[in-house]
Amino acid sequence: MEKRPPIDTFTSQISSFFQTYEEAPYAVTESHAGYEERVYPARKWVCTEHTAHRDDEDVTSSMFWKLFRYISGNNNRVQQEIEMTIPVSTEYTAGTTTNKYEMCFYIGAVHQDDPARPQTKMTVGGYMNDDEDWLEEANRLAELIEANGETVSLSHMYWVGYDAPFKFWNRRNEPATPADQNVSLQDRPEMTVLTRTVGGYMNDDEDWLEEANRLAELIEANGETVSLSHMYWVGYDAPFKFWNRRNEVWFVKN
Repeated sequence: MEKRPPIDTFTSQISSFFQTYEEAPYAVTESHAGYEERVYPARKWVCTEHTAHRDDEDVTSSMFWKLFRYISGNNNRVQQEIEMTIPVSTEYTAGTTTNKYEMCFYIGAVHQDDPARPQTKMTVGGYMNDDEDWLEEANRLAELIEANGETVSLSHMYWVGYDAPFKFWNRRNEPATPADQNVSLQDRPEMTVLTRTVGGYMNDDEDWLEEANRLAELIEANGETVSLSHMYWVGYDAPFKFWNRRNEVWFVKN
């Protein structure tokens, strides 16, 4: 079930958006009129997917928060925070009535060999002395979940503790066990893409598909073909960066 990270973690991560972050490595292998060819080496990414009706709006927000929680500590390293990286890529596959979206964050080099695994529990510290403590935390968790449009029952849950009474710091408690959040690590194979960089805001599918059509025209004018039913939508900037924004559509070269 959905829940946003604690406000202190959220503030810390948001402040990092003004800094320089690690970018997924690639090499430009060819430059053409208006676009370029890049090779991205095989690397690990953390991903989540969503299938939506073609008329649905704002399908990316919930996916972003699932991945953001992972890097904010919702993983098996007991709340290990993982540095934000770029880009955020969304694989788009068009269907007849529904579209499939898979959003991924690149796993930074320091974590590539042994990245933390996603988990589906909210972990909190401190002492849970009685029912009142557990139910107070359960109510906080329920508020986060319900703010994202999901519902839970406060009459049935699991209270999970990990520490002896005489452990005073870095205690671990899990006041409830939400459902699978559909977050997984993926070994993305080497990939050759055709792309160009554009600025501005990409607010919805229509904006991305408009750019995809422009890029496809450039590519096809050079004698190559691409599919407008499968591509990657790639962003590099936080919403509150107003100038010199970087967005890219990636077409995978066969």
